[in-house]
Amino acid sequence: MTQKRFNQIVEETVKRSTDLLVVKQAEYNLSNDRFDSFKRGAGITGWKPDQVLLGYLTKHLASIVDMINSDQQFTEEKIEEKIGDAINYFLLLRGLWEDIGKVKK
Repeated sequence: MTQKRFNQIVEETVKRSTDLLVVKQAEYNLSNDRFDSFKRGAGITGWKPDQVLLGYLTKHLASIVDMINSDQQFTEEKIEEKIGDAINYFLLLRGLWEDIGKVKK
């Protein structure tokens, strides 16, 4: 693979991921708080909000592990979906850590 093609994949993946973050914001959060769903999940489970996020992320990582361990080929759409979900959860974790005071300024 050329560097040019790899850079194109990165740009396309990042754009799809950020576009999806905007769409999911409206779907999953009932308030102005970007991390409302993780905080509500924490209230239900007794976990910390970042532990709830990790639980949600784990589902996506398990699916990626299944794909890695499979001999199947996957559509670009399926690959982008799985990788995009993982990227977005890591981005959400970064923001959540700042929101709950884990980021030392």
